Amino acid sequence: MESVAKGDSMPKPQTVLPPKLEKAPTFPQEAAIKPSLEFEEASSSKKWIYIILGLIAFAGLSFGGYYLLTTGFPVSPSTTIPTEQPETKIITHQSYFLAAPADVREIVLSEYDSVGILSAMKEAASPSLAAGQVRELFLKLNSAPASFNEYADELLSGVFPLDGGKKWFADDFTAYLHYDQNGVWPGYILKVNSAIRLDELKAALVRLEAADLSNLYLGNPGDKSAFKDGSLFGQFPTRYAAFSVKGASFNYAVVRDYLVLSTSYDGLKAAARLLGISGQ
Repeated sequence: MESVAKGDSMPKPQTVLPPKLEKAPTFPQEAAIKPSLEFEEASSSKKWIYIILGLIAFAGLSFGGYYLLTTGFPVSPSTTIPTEQPETKIITHQSYFLAAPADVREIVLSEYDSVGILSAMKEAASPSLAAGQVRELFLKLNSAPASFNEYADELLSGVFPLDGGKKWFADDFTAYLHYDQNGVWPGYILKVNSAIRLDELKAALVRLEAADLSNLYLGNPGDKSAFKDGSLFGQFPTRYAAFSVKGASFNYAVVRDYLVLSTSYDGLKAAARLLGISGQ
C-alpha cells in the first residue's frame, strides 16, 4: 500500500523480512528430548512378549501341520454322505400244506452244506412212519428259518444261480419226507418269485434236468434215465426221470401256485393231496 500512497497507479509487492533476533534462544539442558530409562525398559519388555508369543504361535502351527499330515484333513460332519443300509428281511415260516401231515420235525442247520444237510435229513427220517405217510420238515439255519434260495444253491449248484442277489423263490418253503415200502423220499414245495419270467423258469428247469440230482436223495438212487412227460392226477403236467434203484424217480410239476420237487412219484402225489388237490 505504500506504493499507492506515493502516487503509483498499481500497488507493488513489498518484501517484508522478519525482525532480527538479537540472540539465539537457549534451552535448559534438562529440557532436551531423550528416551527415558522407563521407556527403554518398557520397549525391552514388549520385545520379549512378542518373541514368546511368536514362539507359541510357531509351535501351534507346527503341531497343527504335523497332525494334518499324519491323520489327514478332518471332514465336516455336514459333508458326510450317509450310506443306505441294506434292508434285513426276516423270514417267517408257514407251511404250504392245507392238510396236516402225520408228523412235523424241526431241523437246525449250522450252515448251508450238502453233507450237513444230508446228515440232518437222515436223522430226521427216524423214527419211521407207516407207508404212505408224510413227515413235514421245518428247516432252520441256526435260529432263523432257512432260505430255499441259498439251500438250493448248495444242493443244486448252478441250477438256480444267485447272481446279483437274484431270488428264484420265496425264501420260505415246505420240505417233507414221504414213506413207502421202498424207503424214505424227500420233497420240496416252493413258491416261485413273481419277478421271475416264465422263460427264465423254463431255462432253469432245463438245467435242473441236466443236473446231478443225487444230493436230493438220502441214499444213492442209482443211474438216471432220460426225462419224460407225465401227468399228476390227469390235471397237472409233470416231468420225471426214473432211477435204477426201486422207487426212486425225480418228478417236478407246477401245482397251482407252487413248484413241487419230489424224489418219488408217490411222494409227489402225497404232497399234492396235502395241498388240497384230490386224485388217485
